[in-house]
Amino acid sequence: MSRLLSLSLFCLTLATVACKKDSTPPEPALEGRWTYTDQTDTWYSSTGSRLSQGVYKNRRGYVVYTNASFQVFDIDDQPFAPPTAIKRDGSKIILVDRNKVYGTITELTDHKLKILEEEPTSTKANGDYQKSEVTYSR
Repeated sequence: MSRLLSLSLFCLTLATVACKKDSTPPEPALEGRWTYTDQTDTWYSSTGSRLSQGVYKNRRGYVVYTNASFQVFDIDDQPFAPPTAIKRDGSKIILVDRNKVYGTITELTDHKLKILEEEPTSTKANGDYQKSEVTYSR
């Protein structure tokens, strides 16, 4: 009887280990249509100190990512410009024609995308500059 109990426990343990789930789910896809949600603009001094920050929730339009490009559209489905060639290096989105980082993906889920734009979106004569983090949803 004790052998049968030991064998049963062994089989139960083996079945539990064999049915273990994969530990890492796949990363959500960047590809697809992403609707603008909001944009956070942060101003920095020429020395890098944060000066001010503002959140803008009334951006309209959307962006479409493929594995090789992105294109921005207005709310009437009109493109702002031709598609821009990109490549990904981990969380970095690189502009192919300039071999320069466009932005860093700071959050990517099935329904939310946040990109911190690496280049200053505006610069003042005194050297103060602004960077933007744009949030999208789908």
